[in-house]
Amino acid sequence: MHSYTFRPMKPLRALADGRSVLAVHHLRKSDGAEGTGSRGSGALAGFVDVIAELRRPKQSQGGGETRRVLSAVGRAPGIPSEWVIELKDGSFERVPEEDCTRAKANEEREEERVCELRTAIQLILGRESDLTADEIWERLPESERVNKVRFRSVLSGESGKLWARKGNGGNKPYTYSPTVGQPVAV
Repeated sequence: MHSYTFRPMKPLRALADGRSVLAVHHLRKSDGAEGTGSRGSGALAGFVDVIAELRRPKQSQGGGETRRVLSAVGRAPGIPSEWVIELKDGSFERVPEEDCTRAKANEEREEERVCELRTAIQLILGRESDLTADEIWERLPESERVNKVRFRSVLSGESGKLWARKGNGGNKPYTYSPTVGQPVAV
């Protein structure tokens, strides 16, 4: 028995004497990495022996997606870190490893493209400041103009980190500039 007890879970610890207990909890909206996705206090994660989380795949397109990623971390050895499962004929089946490898390769390519897009935006902002999203898009090399939704997501998501954003976004569109201390391209 663990010396640490999370007061609301204390009755479950007493019930678990020699047994396994499954407690179900929901993930927070913003998600979290490796066992930190549960909503609320981190004490819950410290209380349990195994945390298993079920999510949609990162590149999920929404509605019709039938795959889920089951990931787990814990104190016990031999816990599989990740399984991809798919709903087929009313029940979930584990997806073969080679299918997962292909999906991971696609995900890695996507991450690489986003990284290249960030770099291209930084280069543009290193040459010119106070550009609108449309002006940056026009200055992007053709190879980086793959997906305007992804572009706007990266532009917005990295504001305040990789570049600064000014304006109100309404009748005066946002403009973007390099953050202070960011190297400027010559």
